[in-house]
Amino acid sequence: MKRKLCLSIAMIGNPKFLLLDEPTSGLDPESRRDIWNVLLGARGSTTIVITTHYMEEADVLADHVALMVNGKLKCYGTTMFLKQHYGVGYLLNCSFQDKDAEQILATVRGYVPTAKLIRQTDKTCLISLPAYEQEKFPSLLQTIGKQADVTLSYSTMDDVFIRVQEDEGVFTTVTGMPGEEENKTSKPPFILHIQQIALLVKRIKWWYYDWKLYICVMIILPVASCYFAIYLSGYHYTKSAKEVTRKGNILSLTLDSYSGDRCFMAKKPEGEDIFGAFIESAMTSNGLSYENVPPEEEHIAIFMVNLAKNDLGDYSKSLVFAFNTRKEHPYSIQALTSPLAVHSLPIAYGVMVNAFLNEWHSTINTFS
Repeated sequence: MKRKLCLSIAMIGNPKFLLLDEPTSGLDPESRRDIWNVLLGARGSTTIVITTHYMEEADVLADHVALMVNGKLKCYGTTMFLKQHYGVGYLLNCSFQDKDAEQILATVRGYVPTAKLIRQTDKTCLISLPAYEQEKFPSLLQTIGKQADVTLSYSTMDDVFIRVQEDEGVFTTVTGMPGEEENKTSKPPFILHIQQIALLVKRIKWWYYDWKLYICVMIILPVASCYFAIYLSGYHYTKSAKEVTRKGNILSLTLDSYSGDRCFMAKKPEGEDIFGAFIESAMTSNGLSYENVPPEEEHIAIFMVNLAKNDLGDYSKSLVFAFNTRKEHPYSIQALTSPLAVHSLPIAYGVMVNAFLNEWHSTINTFS
């Protein structure tokens, strides 16, 4: 219905020129015939240019046909001219029972010596007859009709189009047929930059003829949209910050929400631990107490896992972090933090940094 509606709108006012791009594409045969009748009725008063993939439609509607292959115009003329120039002439289709294709072809060549066998099966054969031998066809049909069931047809526009494609090196490939080799399809490479240049020229012309709309759509509207979005985001951010400040819900970096904070530290023996005293000082300055990991525990990670097995609930609620200074390198410190205590990582980092600063600069006491 949309196709018919578009065609009706295009023909309002009896235009002198009418351009149609595949007007019957996707329609059923009855609707296609209805549109053909409408276009044939308007052919005397309107110049109609139609693009189509249906060769039958071009044969019925067109006074002149132009064929394009790979985007290039290859031939132009009336349908009869194209059929005579590119067609195979007449096609004789024979169906037989007691004969074979060679006998039928010999009988045909007795009347038309230039006849060619196009294809054959066990019970059928298709023979090409040149158009200039048509005066011999009546006697040929009388004779051959006694040996087989025959039908005679003239070249169609489909045959013409296939012939033009073959002349340009484009072959139709048929797969899945036993006993037949596939024809290789050769297509010239598509020149992409030509299409890009054409689109750019089209866009520049559109800008030139409608520059006011271009400024509004491409400049004013994007700038206004960005400004409005930035304004709304800043307004909501300021409003949210004021509400949080007024309600006193600012999140502070404290461990008050964790009852019974537990920190562990695995130190080297006295005299060998460079950072042990500084870490202890940094932890106490932050209001933290710690527990020493027993010396017999070689791996602090295993010690923490065993500790969690005893009471997982208390472990997950109270554990903040643990330090390990039992590393071979004298300036190496290992920190283990809890994923449940959101402040454990920055506090552990601050403790380690303060320990390093106290070691290197004794006048510096804290770092935040």
